[in-house]
Amino acid sequence: MTAAQGISKYGFRSWYERELILCHSYLVTGVLCFVLVMMLVEQMDWRGPWLMMLLTLGGIAVAGVLGGGAFQRYIQILGGVIALGEKCVCAQCRTYGVVNVLASGRIEHDPQPQWMRLQCRKCGHQWQVSSALP
Repeated sequence: MTAAQGISKYGFRSWYERELILCHSYLVTGVLCFVLVMMLVEQMDWRGPWLMMLLTLGGIAVAGVLGGGAFQRYIQILGGVIALGEKCVCAQCRTYGVVNVLASGRIEHDPQPQWMRLQCRKCGHQWQVSSALP
């Protein structure tokens, strides 16, 4: 679901809250993966059976990659949500997050960024914003 679809369906504030909960679940996943990496490093026995050592190294690699990916996704979503939130302030009445999405689409030759045409529900002012959220 794109940002425009989410804002249209749930409203800006509910969408914003959902996105923050989603990105913080990535943060928790990343922290848990890195705790697992530390536990596996602690349990590694260099003089034990080779198979157990290889499985432990494999677990460290998998948890490290998953944790790194989770942290990267956390930063990506959080940055995009905060940037979009800063653009959802009406320039005329300075109202935050009380918007309707009038139109949306993708920017040509760029697979990810999208644009939205917003309208303030309080005063009717319209403006266009771009978003780098997937």
